[in-house]
Amino acid sequence: MTLARLSAYRPARTTLHVHAAPTVIREALSRLTREHHRGAPPRDPQRPVLFSLSAGDGTSRRISYLGLTPASEDWLSEAAGPGFTGARSAELARLLADPAGGDLPEDTVGQVVRALERLAAHGPLPAGATLGVMPLGFGPDSGTGTAHSHDAVAGGPACLAGTFRANSTGSQLLAQGGVGLATAAAGRPWAAGLASLTADEFRRAGHPVSLGFVVDDNRLYVLSVARAELAGAVRVRQAVRGTRSAGHGQDPDSMPSENDLVRALAPQADTTGLTLLARGIGLAPGVASGRLVFRSEEAEAAAGRGHRVVLAVTESRPEDLGGLLAADAVITQRGGRSSHAGVVARSLRRPSVTALADAVVDPGAGAIRLGDGTLVAAGTEVTVDGSAGLLHRGAVRGTPTAAGAPQTEPGLSAWLDRHASGPHAVDVRVNADSARDAAAGRAAGATGIGLCRTEHMFLGERKSLLERVLLAGRGPDLHEGLHRIETFLRAEFTEILRAMDGLPAVVRLLDPPRHEFLPQTVDRLREHNPLLGVRGVRLGALMPELAAAQIRALSDAAAALRRAGADPRPELLVPMVSTPAEMEFVRTLVAEVRDRSQGAGGPALPCGAMIETPRAALLAGEIARHSDFLSIGTNDLTALVWGLSRDDAELELLPSYESLGLLDASPFDRFDRDAVGALVRRAIGDARAVRPGLAVGVCGGHAAVGEALRFFADCGADYVSCPAPLVQVARYTSTRAG
Repeated sequence: MTLARLSAYRPARTTLHVHAAPTVIREALSRLTREHHRGAPPRDPQRPVLFSLSAGDGTSRRISYLGLTPASEDWLSEAAGPGFTGARSAELARLLADPAGGDLPEDTVGQVVRALERLAAHGPLPAGATLGVMPLGFGPDSGTGTAHSHDAVAGGPACLAGTFRANSTGSQLLAQGGVGLATAAAGRPWAAGLASLTADEFRRAGHPVSLGFVVDDNRLYVLSVARAELAGAVRVRQAVRGTRSAGHGQDPDSMPSENDLVRALAPQADTTGLTLLARGIGLAPGVASGRLVFRSEEAEAAAGRGHRVVLAVTESRPEDLGGLLAADAVITQRGGRSSHAGVVARSLRRPSVTALADAVVDPGAGAIRLGDGTLVAAGTEVTVDGSAGLLHRGAVRGTPTAAGAPQTEPGLSAWLDRHASGPHAVDVRVNADSARDAAAGRAAGATGIGLCRTEHMFLGERKSLLERVLLAGRGPDLHEGLHRIETFLRAEFTEILRAMDGLPAVVRLLDPPRHEFLPQTVDRLREHNPLLGVRGVRLGALMPELAAAQIRALSDAAAALRRAGADPRPELLVPMVSTPAEMEFVRTLVAEVRDRSQGAGGPALPCGAMIETPRAALLAGEIARHSDFLSIGTNDLTALVWGLSRDDAELELLPSYESLGLLDASPFDRFDRDAVGALVRRAIGDARAVRPGLAVGVCGGHAAVGEALRFFADCGADYVSCPAPLVQVARYTSTRAG
């Protein structure tokens, strides 16, 4: 495509001197209006022509909606609504305010004169200012859209791919979404020109492009042409198949990123044309559609009838496991990337969104309340995009990859194995709370289990086992409850150790905030700040019988497997450690259990401390004297260093801080190298100064993330641990960092 052809679709514009006379401005406005109409008068003689004035120095200084006079305001109010028009008029009056007093000029020439003065008052304009027509996406046969030369999901060239929103601005299209461009453009006089322009610009640029455009009274205007970034799944597919689009794949930087691979391994579908309902935080990547339900029992019942469902809850609790398993996607009102809901959703591979910014999950009403008061009722078809953190009305076309199933791009696993082999920065272990997770991680190349969360074995119906022990007093009921827990855990640990035979398996003592496993009606053990309360080693200290039951279950499972000729390698991880005395307390319990069940000559059970409190990080050298290994938990360490709640901060505080420019990104999303990282580096250094060969691992939401993984490797960590779906991605990252 020639540049001349593209310019024919650009809005008319001209350059004005900062001191241009009113007669010069009037002539410029008349000329621009004629060019805008392209020789044909508007079908609606009342349709106004509005203008924008921008500094010609490449800065963002711009004043828009020049020409808003009483007559044009009436037309715009009817087309766009009085609220929109009133806001634009007020903004224009503010920008053109005369320091010496005086009202906003009611004619376009006077407004442009004032706009030139205001721009010049904020800095010199040696190149003058650019006066241009503002195409209006309002009114009949008008709207705003984006057109892509390539299909964002499939990756190949496409005709009229993109979105379009009638009677709107670009910001409304971005905020509220639109319909599929191919559908909106069908039969329109501007469709052929847009398709040709998009294809020609791709050929000229040599890479995929996106065009931002406005249709003003059936006339097409191209506002921007930008390089289009293909979806992660597309880049992965091209890499696996050894194909390249023009301009891609020419250098190592074009290799798929870690985020590309994460998205490629998640359920995928095209959400183009769906109505955007709300924005939130993506907890688990992927796209899935289904009927909206608000109770776990409803999700299980609907799934049993063959329906796809999306479960929406205020926050997920252990008893919701059945609903989480039945749902294709999950929405939670409260939570964050490192919350219980996020951890479970990622392990189950369920696309998930939390912390809705402009909507509220209302289970009592059986609906999601949008910001404008609209109710999205139970039974409504919705789509969750966990990669982008979006909730849409309607279902995607076709069927996304089944929830919980790995992607089936032919050759992807082999490609990842090939590119994850060779020298690597750190080993990669798997977070595995079941034999299935352990087997999946091992198949993906994990070198062991870095974190087995015992509390996750008590989700769903099994919650009652732990609930009974937590509520029991001293006596037969407690003894019976502990026996049932020990029997259950022994069977679970046996299968996990068998799946990871010959490789280390780090099993963490119970670390649940007690309120998650107590009935809502029980107040006796409820805490104001449960995440800072009786959990981890603190629970073990207050209930040593419960800690001993877990230790016996793990030791007996390993002993039975050894007798059968297997090679189990369990390691016990002690969470929420703050003092060396806590480690000595647990080590004493371990020794007592071993002596009673296996005799003094039985194999030792290695005990390690989880470094997740700032005090533990500062005392890592002393704690290392009492530990066989250390595991750094970045989720709680980040929360405690920042003084933030993992479940609440990402609902309002952190998004507000980002919008105010006080933060670049949530510390739960981007690892904080400055403060949390400084503690991690110090902890590893202090521990190794005391015990040079001490093994150190890292687990948490940051462990498999590219830059964070490289940082942990640089600090001297031996391994990172992540969910099974991310093991190959982390291995790929580790190899590239090695």
